[in-house]
Amino acid sequence: MICEAGAATPFVIHHQGPQFGVVTTGNYNQFRPGKRYEIKIVHLATNAETPDYDFTAMVTPVSIPAGVICEIEDPEWILRIGYWNQHEEPPPWITFYAEGKKAYVNLIKAEITEPDGNPVTDNHFVFDSTGSGICNVTATGTTGVSEKDVDLEWLLTAIADSDQTNYPTPPKGSNITFTYTGLPVSNSQFGVKTLTLTYPPASQQDTQAVEIFFNKMATNNPDRMTPNWYYYWSQTGASSGNHEYNTSLGYDGQYTCGDNHFEIGPSSCGQDYGLAVKGDGIDNFGSTCLHEKAHMDYFLTTWGTWANYLSRQPAEDIDGDGLKDSEETSLTGLDGQPYDPTKKDTNGDSYDDGEDWACKSENTWQIGTHDSEDWSSPGHQTNN
Repeated sequence: MICEAGAATPFVIHHQGPQFGVVTTGNYNQFRPGKRYEIKIVHLATNAETPDYDFTAMVTPVSIPAGVICEIEDPEWILRIGYWNQHEEPPPWITFYAEGKKAYVNLIKAEITEPDGNPVTDNHFVFDSTGSGICNVTATGTTGVSEKDVDLEWLLTAIADSDQTNYPTPPKGSNITFTYTGLPVSNSQFGVKTLTLTYPPASQQDTQAVEIFFNKMATNNPDRMTPNWYYYWSQTGASSGNHEYNTSLGYDGQYTCGDNHFEIGPSSCGQDYGLAVKGDGIDNFGSTCLHEKAHMDYFLTTWGTWANYLSRQPAEDIDGDGLKDSEETSLTGLDGQPYDPTKKDTNGDSYDDGEDWACKSENTWQIGTHDSEDWSSPGHQTNN
């Protein structure tokens, strides 16, 4: 007799020979992955004057679905052929050895049940804003057979420069919490990590991708001086030119003529309301870098120093737009037309030609180009 272990209303398979002393086989397809089944041998009757308690019993898997392991558990050794067992029990004609004893069929399927991608963001985990940053990654898994879950083992990809601990220790069982402590130095350490669940007795394994983010507005990155978004975005392809963060700047960015760097302000992590790209987040940061770098590069190449510009401006930049008059006709603005060296705002868009020139460079930014490097929360990947 075989039945589902622990089920409120289990199905039961009765397998019986057609007559005394005849052993038969049968194939049954009621077994399901992730279930545990009890096997019992029941003595119904005898046709001998003296009861004959010998028996033959065996359970063998015929076909197993992919990813499922069949384990036969026979702690009391009732699945056998013959009269004697390994424990030297009394001969079967004296007592019925299998009375009240059980064997089990376990159809094991190690599986991570949470996170499971539903909703799509349930595998997202974020470093908090406290101290050096803490990120807890929680997960649950099962073999489908609760008695076997204690043997499950967990592993999570490490993050460089961040300490990883786990509870419970060692990382075993159906529930696990991994904790990263300390934000990493490198932006590349955020993103996709692999959560692995293993059932060692059968070398069975399941994996799930998790994504690690940083708190966008916190300042608990390794330098502790700038917001996390600035510290980490400065390491991405969105960053260009030599820039510094200015917490009191009232603009997305600013270049001071003659400096060998430009400044990035707090608002460049938000929505861009300027003349050109109008991106947000990492797009605003990236396009702002292009804009201010254009100012800086042109000024340093053409004028060099502020003092030099002031001495040359009356003769070489009569309209005072920051562009060298002799070059303006060979330069084109946002509208594709060349500048007029006699006009400070050639196209009448309320922006001086020098500002229009920087906006043209900013306008080369492609929205979404570096989203894959943005691990801020909230950010361009937090809803993916």
